[in-house]
Amino acid sequence: MKHDISVFLKSLYRTQKVNRFGAWRMILRYQAACRTVFPPRKTVWGKFYNEPRGAYIHKALAEHLQAKQFSFCCYCRDRIYHRKNSNIEHILPIARYPMFAFEYKNLALACVTCNALKSDKDYFRVAALNANYTSNTFDCFHPSLHHYNDHIDFVLFQTNHIYVRAFKSRTPLGDRLCVEHLKDVSIYNVKEQANPVVAGVVKKLGEFLNGKPGYENAFSALKRLADNI
Repeated sequence: MKHDISVFLKSLYRTQKVNRFGAWRMILRYQAACRTVFPPRKTVWGKFYNEPRGAYIHKALAEHLQAKQFSFCCYCRDRIYHRKNSNIEHILPIARYPMFAFEYKNLALACVTCNALKSDKDYFRVAALNANYTSNTFDCFHPSLHHYNDHIDFVLFQTNHIYVRAFKSRTPLGDRLCVEHLKDVSIYNVKEQANPVVAGVVKKLGEFLNGKPGYENAFSALKRLADNI
């Protein structure tokens, strides 16, 4: 953790050693609070970015993560254009893993939809938790440790009237994210549009979203949808 966050702080305060060390001490102070407080206090992260220096680091970190992720949401691959449609996401939620609130590899940028739908849900359920973050076994797709295209396929269908996304897992790691999160993202998009035709097709795509049938079933359903719009 120290290497990753120190590299980020060095890039943030290239010529300001005093501010760099001040920021590092601040992060260590909040990190210590996360590790010693029980039950976990989610407010620790909020208090951090409400401080002037914390706010500056938070904003810069969001921009850093956006560039690192090529402006894609870490979960659904939706486009992130600015801070208003994104949040810094704690991959292992603070409510369950407060000790990793300031762990660099536990931070990613998510769209507001994914961040809200995921909330404090724990897709990982890490057994025999290790204080060394990367020594833990993650049996779900992890945005900081796994390559998206190795584990999840993403299908997008868009016209002037509708916007449908479907996800299919390639591996057991991707399967858990598809079943426990990405399916909800697809359904949310449909409900948001309140389009009964779209809703009907997504219902037919239910098994596809759960990773059961092949691609041809999904694409044929999307084609029928296009013919009926």
